[in-house]
Amino acid sequence: MKDLKYISIGSIVLIKDKKHYGKLGIIAGFKDFKRYHIITSNNKNIILKNDRIKITGYLIDLPIGFPNRSAVMILMRKILLDKIITNPAIYSKYFLNKRCI
Repeated sequence: MKDLKYISIGSIVLIKDKKHYGKLGIIAGFKDFKRYHIITSNNKNIILKNDRIKITGYLIDLPIGFPNRSAVMILMRKILLDKIITNPAIYSKYFLNKRCI
């Protein structure tokens, strides 16, 4: 099993914050060294520190036979694209920044 300690854009995380506890999210960008932009499963955009999240996997690592693999990827891609289109000023600097690569 792969080590799940590296956080990158597209990492699937379980949120441990009080307000959004137990929800799944995807890393959409970096605020700074220890804080991340996260899009939750109900399409909310939040910023959390790394001690408030737990990495559960990576979109790219989902196996071919995984149930709803393509649906999960399509949903997350759609959410990311919707967020970029509706708020390009915020997201363009995170996606074009070297810290995201």
